[in-house]
Amino acid sequence: MNLMKSLFVLLSALTLLFSCGNREEVATGPAEVSGQITGLETLEITAVGIYELGKTTADEEGYFSLQLDLIRPSYVLFSAPGFSWELFLVPGDRVEIKADKDSWIESFEVRGDRMVENSFLNVEKKRILDEFLWEDLMGLFRKEKLEYLDQIDKGKKALNAEINDLYKSGNIHPLFAKAERSYPEVLSAMLNSNYPRYHMHIHGIQDPGELDFSAGEMEEQLLQTKNDEPELLALSVFRELLSMQMYRAFEEYIEDEVYEGDMSLVLAAQINAIHSYFSHPDIAEFMVYDHIKTSIMVGGPGAIDQFYDHFIEHSNHQEYINDLRASMARWEQIRKGVEVPDFAFEDADGETVNLSQLRGKLVYIDVWATWCGPCLREHPHWDQLVADFEGENIAFLAVSIDNSKDPWLRMLGEKTMAGLHWFVENNWNSDFAQHFLVQSIPRFILLDEKGRVLEPSAARPSGNIGQTIANYLSERNL
Repeated sequence: MNLMKSLFVLLSALTLLFSCGNREEVATGPAEVSGQITGLETLEITAVGIYELGKTTADEEGYFSLQLDLIRPSYVLFSAPGFSWELFLVPGDRVEIKADKDSWIESFEVRGDRMVENSFLNVEKKRILDEFLWEDLMGLFRKEKLEYLDQIDKGKKALNAEINDLYKSGNIHPLFAKAERSYPEVLSAMLNSNYPRYHMHIHGIQDPGELDFSAGEMEEQLLQTKNDEPELLALSVFRELLSMQMYRAFEEYIEDEVYEGDMSLVLAAQINAIHSYFSHPDIAEFMVYDHIKTSIMVGGPGAIDQFYDHFIEHSNHQEYINDLRASMARWEQIRKGVEVPDFAFEDADGETVNLSQLRGKLVYIDVWATWCGPCLREHPHWDQLVADFEGENIAFLAVSIDNSKDPWLRMLGEKTMAGLHWFVENNWNSDFAQHFLVQSIPRFILLDEKGRVLEPSAARPSGNIGQTIANYLSERNL
């Protein structure tokens, strides 16, 4: 890409970040949620809307209380490890719930505000989704196309029937009514778009040409689903659909040559693509916010900085600004030069091992899991990298965040895998994964010989990390 075109891409993206309207005026106020959830394996509860709203710890009997600062009516997902539930809340609401994790639908009770809406979410809607979708999602994707579509259609009809009954009850919030009316179509579009990929994976099909249907036809509903109703941003499934549309936009609007430049040009091209694809300014602004946040969480500060600064200055939405600032602040604990805590792991023999045992060497860490396809595709490059630096003062450490040790040990037994292999308990929720803000895998981290961060989000083995490691070894005379 020539210099003039590079500057045009960059300036266009920054101009789009400037082109926001007046700041949004919205009513705010805390919503209070309390109650008792029995049967939880762990007692920490997290509440998430578009962004994290709060955390609390239930007592031994499952009683909890949370005050959430809401800016607008929101669907809020409450989660404890291995379990989650959803509530619809409006600023100022007082809601009390009671339920047992293992018999949720039968035991769910709600008092206070939004009783109709939240009973619908946790009883009628949950029953249908469990029956037709979530109870065996992989089984659904395993089905052949006509059988799969038939089950999706039955699920949509059942949902629409319950929604019609909900309307007859009256006294429901208008945003909730609109969101639930849209939900079946948005959900089916997202599932249909994912069906070809998961169907191929489950049946071991490598070539889309081997399918007896067109993957493009299944994805067509995704592209045709309306994306110009910002009220639906309250729905997590709508936000997921927008993300899938966004990546289609990247394919459509971004020339391959853009990726030959630095990451700031890549991000500039992506922001241009977002504004080209999403016509509603509030939807486009949300997608830019979400993309900047994802870039921060995955790669940390760096190429994103100028877009972050401009967004913070010109965004209409204070909630987006606050969340991006919080996301950026979390990277302070793993910025270059910060010493890493002495995390404990377990090796393949069941022995406890600590990160401090590798002091005196550079440490290149691969955070992975046996179920992660992109992780496994890096393994041949990883093995070659280990071989290339044999005898050098560097340790190659692969940390598994599998749900249990069994698949990890089985894969170690079946394959010859270079380097050190350690396992961390509690996977994504482990202190190690939380400290390094692991949001997706594979994730690579480079530490210096004193246990300090060199690169919190390092290049992959298939990338240029070999030269980076060689440079660090040379600089430090290791």
